[in-house]
Amino acid sequence: MIRQGWNGLFPSFSAHNSVESKIAKGPDIMAEHEYRNAKNAAVVHNPSKRRFEINIDGQLSVLEYTFKNHRLFLTHTEVPPALESQGLGTELAHAALEYARQNELTVVAICPFVQEYVRSHPEYQSFVTTSVA
Repeated sequence: MIRQGWNGLFPSFSAHNSVESKIAKGPDIMAEHEYRNAKNAAVVHNPSKRRFEINIDGQLSVLEYTFKNHRLFLTHTEVPPALESQGLGTELAHAALEYARQNELTVVAICPFVQEYVRSHPEYQSFVTTSVA
């Protein structure tokens, strides 16, 4: 459960904000959805395109999702071949799962990469499922 006013990874997150209104907005580059990887590239939540993304020198890595009934369906992760094996998929999965945790969403991991990430990170297993039912 999220404590009211908690702001560890999401400094500007307010527990009473509507998830639906955040999903409907354009790119969100505020600190609440921004992470940094070893190359100092930001993970940005882009709700208008329904994805988390990292842009490195014009090459876009993405974790796509859909949102329905307070459930975040993580559907597809894609990293350009030139950027593979640099942990970008891991950064995207981490950012999406932290977003879901802070917004008290249930995650449906459809993407095989995200499923594997969750298997090796038990801290997310309490709110992640692979069942769409």
